[in-house]
Amino acid sequence: MLSDRFGRKRVMMIPWALMCVAPIPVFLAISHWRSAATLYGGAALLQVLLSIGAPAVLIAVTESLPRSVRAGAVALAYALAMSVFGGSTQFVIRWLLQTTGDPLCPAYYLTGFALVGLAAMTALPESAPARR
Repeated sequence: MLSDRFGRKRVMMIPWALMCVAPIPVFLAISHWRSAATLYGGAALLQVLLSIGAPAVLIAVTESLPRSVRAGAVALAYALAMSVFGGSTQFVIRWLLQTTGDPLCPAYYLTGFALVGLAAMTALPESAPARR
């Protein structure tokens, strides 16, 4: 609904830009206060940003593909991303934490991939219906 009203790019890029900034303060707070409330609050903040931006990303990517290959292309992209990044992230983060000893490594990792996603979003054309 938001992306139909305000445009896909705006609705997906603003939360993603905040996802480039938010992880480091969230992880700093979690490592400083070390409480369940801080963990849940930080996770909730990051999830809200993701929940606002992700639907517009999915719609924009789907609409940018030809109709004849939409379902297969989206399924393939999702499956590859989940298998490569979803399967390896835990091991990479653990290795980074053991190697550097920096508790902010997960935040740097998340920020880096949010920046990659934001860069990719700039290349997508606006696909929202024309506003009247």
